[in-house]
Amino acid sequence: MPPPTDDATFRSIATMTHTAHATAENTTEEVLAANTGRVYALIQNDGSAVIYINLGGDAVQHEGVRLAASGGSYEITLDNLYRGEIDAICANSGKVLLITEGVM
Repeated sequence: MPPPTDDATFRSIATMTHTAHATAENTTEEVLAANTGRVYALIQNDGSAVIYINLGGDAVQHEGVRLAASGGSYEITLDNLYRGEIDAICANSGKVLLITEGVM
C-alpha cells in the first residue's frame, strides 16, 4: 500500500532506495549504514526464519527487535527516527531482508 501523500514523513523524502540483503548464518551484519539524512526506513523479513535486528550495534539472537518469518517488519518514521547503523542476525544463511530507506 502506498504511503499517504499528506504524511509529513513522505513529503520530506528526496530519494527512496530499495535493496535486498541475504543473511549469513549466525553472523551479525550491517544491513543499513548510519545516514544523517534518513527520515524513513522499512526493514521487512522476506525469509522463512526469524531475524533479529539491533539499532546501533551488533545483533544478537533472541535480543533486540524480532522480525517474524515471512513478513515481520520494523518501520522508522519521524515519530521514532533513528539514523544510526542497523545490524541483523539469523540462525540460517540466505534469508532475505527487504530494505527501503528514504532520505531528505
